[in-house]
Amino acid sequence: MSEGQALPLAERSDPRIRRTRKAFRQALQELLQEMPLEAITIRDIVARADIAYTTYFRHYATKEALLDDLAHEEIGKLLDLTYPVMASKNGYASCETLCLYVSANRALWSALLTGGAQGAIRTAFVELTLARESQWPQVQSWLPKDIGTTLAVTSIVELLAWWLRQVEPVLPARVAEIMDRVIVSTLMGTAYAEP
Repeated sequence: MSEGQALPLAERSDPRIRRTRKAFRQALQELLQEMPLEAITIRDIVARADIAYTTYFRHYATKEALLDDLAHEEIGKLLDLTYPVMASKNGYASCETLCLYVSANRALWSALLTGGAQGAIRTAFVELTLARESQWPQVQSWLPKDIGTTLAVTSIVELLAWWLRQVEPVLPARVAEIMDRVIVSTLMGTAYAEP
């Protein structure tokens, strides 16, 4: 679990701490839409958040710890959207929900998946998905669920990164179709159904 995630319960319930951490995440999210992660400094983050420099270190040890916290929050939102649809065993609908969310937040996800943060995002995505593994429908019976989940997540992250790097726009529905045909339906052993 990241440093940003490992707060004691008393601190997680303190509204001041939650507001401060939210301001830092928002600041980083905005900065990532303007410049690559490598160019962002902690001073940039605190200036954007309008919070004292020393306060930053009460919450995060490094810029990467804040990025990890932001990644966990965004991936959690994404998974919250897709799990209910996935439980219905409608792979395409789940993929489309995921792609529409990424498309609506394209600048942020481009920064997360195509910049220097891609490795951290992939790791966080796998961790969070494995933590919720019991919510996923069963993958092919011959495939251990943990590796099936890991393969699905890393493939989805790679597909999303490819999509976000395209100069010519690719519609979310097309990416959802690719995701379902190549990854989801294949790993779940279900027949692909045209949308």
